[in-house]
Amino acid sequence: MLQFDPSNADVSVFVQRETESLLSRLGHDIEIAVNEFKIEVDPASGEVEATFDPASLEPVDAIKWESREPTQEMSDGDRHEIKQRMENEVLDVEDFPTIEFNASGVAFGDDESWSGEGTLTLHGETHSIGVECSVRDERLHAEATFDHTEFGIEQYSAMLGSLKVDPTVVVTVELPWNQ
Repeated sequence: MLQFDPSNADVSVFVQRETESLLSRLGHDIEIAVNEFKIEVDPASGEVEATFDPASLEPVDAIKWESREPTQEMSDGDRHEIKQRMENEVLDVEDFPTIEFNASGVAFGDDESWSGEGTLTLHGETHSIGVECSVRDERLHAEATFDHTEFGIEQYSAMLGSLKVDPTVVVTVELPWNQ
């Protein structure tokens, strides 16, 4: 069983503003770091178990959505405000203190890329999600895209609904991999 945590792996969440909202130009697409997690992978059986602490999510920077490259540094005040809203208004971390992902039968092979499916438990609801994986430079890159409203999380909006967060969330995981 291979074990990963913040000392040897990275987990990021990417959220974007809804471009159709009236004041979308005032908002940012954001990279969010997950700072507390545990991932266990058994390449022989294809089992994956991961637990994430939603209270450990920290906004990093505003990004350009297509490339996920930083576009500007966010102020400490903006980071604090976004973190508080994520914890209290979006993820409700007091009632839902963990996020879990589980998969079985993942075919970790010699291929440089593959797809898999697992279950994500978020905000008290469990649904299947797809995961795309690839290996580059002895690093496994996994990416999952899902709609957070399917997990009972309301679409976040501000300024009387004229600024909204798109319900699409992208999660990336980077692990050392020399299997």
